[in-house]
Amino acid sequence: MTKNTFNKVVKNNKAEFYFSLNYVKKDNHPPSPGKIDTKITFNIEINNEIIAMED
Repeated sequence: MTKNTFNKVVKNNKAEFYFSLNYVKKDNHPPSPGKIDTKITFNIEINNEIIAMED
């Protein structure tokens, strides 16, 4: 797993993140139509303390 660090200011309980992803096929089959779904989890750290976020 790759870790990235984003520094963003949270205003009104919201922050926006923009980044690109590269998908590399690891087999010899031709690409199939469809989409890739993923779940990304962010850990929020304030003053060196991890903050738990609830939905």
